[in-house]
Amino acid sequence: MADALRKSGRDIVFGACEWGGRQPWKWAFVAGAQVWRTTGDVRDKWKDIGEGGCGILDIIDQNANLDRYARVGGWNDMDMLIVGLYGKKGPSGDLGGIGCSDIEYQTQMSMWCMMSSPLATSNDIRNMNDATKKILMNKEIIALNQDLLGKQCEQKIQNDIWNVFTKELSGGDYAVAILNRGNETANMKLAFEELGLSGKFEIRDLWEHKSIGKSKKWSGPIKKHETKVFRLKKIAIR
Repeated sequence: MADALRKSGRDIVFGACEWGGRQPWKWAFVAGAQVWRTTGDVRDKWKDIGEGGCGILDIIDQNANLDRYARVGGWNDMDMLIVGLYGKKGPSGDLGGIGCSDIEYQTQMSMWCMMSSPLATSNDIRNMNDATKKILMNKEIIALNQDLLGKQCEQKIQNDIWNVFTKELSGGDYAVAILNRGNETANMKLAFEELGLSGKFEIRDLWEHKSIGKSKKWSGPIKKHETKVFRLKKIAIR
């Protein structure tokens, strides 16, 4: 198939999909695919609680340590964005897909972009509320996904409450995503040195679209299932 597509004379993306059972991240690129599904189909829910099917958090967990297999021209495919579906009937509504909160949808957008997954929205783009537009049309978040360096984020912290990821960007910047996977608001205190990032940084909140200070650390509350995403620009020492 890859040979046939190359010989067609047209630019066509070859996506391999066997739902991750045969670990396609290890062989699909060599076989000629540009993207490969790493999980089962995403359902419109936060996580699986026994119904079957994958929720947003399940897919994040399954992709969290596959960063070394992503590269320019070859990507781990985390399936479609369910942002804005709100439990709409259809395949995404099967197996417990009762819908998510806007905070959970925002986390999906954040992490699909941090993990350099293909972005394919599945909602009705003719009828989007303001929250859905804000999530899907955030140019600063999309820029992480489209960064020329093409690196998937790397997981640095993982426990029952927190997942923290860093993503190296072209031009020397870094993105940091802090996900509260717990079921209540929690306070995070994070020194960037814990992530292997030394020095002082200008910190930009990519969901608030504003710079929030210059520091070697960040602290603050994060709502349940929320992901904070910061772009860090190192401050040169003079």
